[in-house]
Amino acid sequence: MHGADMTTLRDVSREAGVSLTQTSRALGGHADVSAATRRRVEAAARRLGYRANLAARALRSGRSGLVALVAPPPAGDESDDVLLEIVTGLTSALAGRGMRLVLHVLQIGDDPAEVHARLWAGGGLDGFVVSGPRRRIPGSPD
Repeated sequence: MHGADMTTLRDVSREAGVSLTQTSRALGGHADVSAATRRRVEAAARRLGYRANLAARALRSGRSGLVALVAPPPAGDESDDVLLEIVTGLTSALAGRGMRLVLHVLQIGDDPAEVHARLWAGGGLDGFVVSGPRRRIPGSPD
């Protein structure tokens, strides 16, 4: 390993004894990689502490790996606990797919549709997690 430097895909390739292309395809979950090669590459990646460079992946794939959840303002009741459970579950599920959750909490008076549009127009998101609407968002008109 490179001490303070970040482990690269090339390092994993050398450690596993397979080509850089096969290493990339094995870690990317491609079906044309044998199970034995995939296990060898994944074991080498774990030993070296390899973490995929998300910026490089985004440049190659055109995808950021970021999914946003726009949440209502805190209500000060049990719905806040439910939101925390949702965020925890989403974070875990997305991490298992190499993705990350971006949480945007609305402020009282924000128009949720406008916030979604602004976040999407800003680029960098692959999509949104959309939950069922509430009957009334605190601070919004009836």
